[in-house]
Amino acid sequence: MFQDSHGSLWFATLNGAFKLESDSLIYIDKIISESGKGVTIKDITEGIDGKIWLGHTDGVSSVDGEEMKNYYQSDGLISNDVWSIAADKKGDIWIGSIDGVCVFNG
Repeated sequence: MFQDSHGSLWFATLNGAFKLESDSLIYIDKIISESGKGVTIKDITEGIDGKIWLGHTDGVSSVDGEEMKNYYQSDGLISNDVWSIAADKKGDIWIGSIDGVCVFNG
């Protein structure tokens, strides 16, 4: 579970993510798996620009309002099996995976 800078709660689940905003529970359904399978969300963070970053079993996804982008090993990640994700004060996104650590310039 993660609370963003607007007070919304984000929940990591075996079948994607949910966002609790005010009294509405929103299913984040735009996570596209490169393998075509469902994804398990393993970690959630917020960048300094307000984007929400989701680390999961098939890469990383960023959420910016209604827009979502998905990133995979083919986009430069060291591995698609992401275990942890964190944002630093410079705006970089640090990604811990089964094969090591990489940094993404959000």
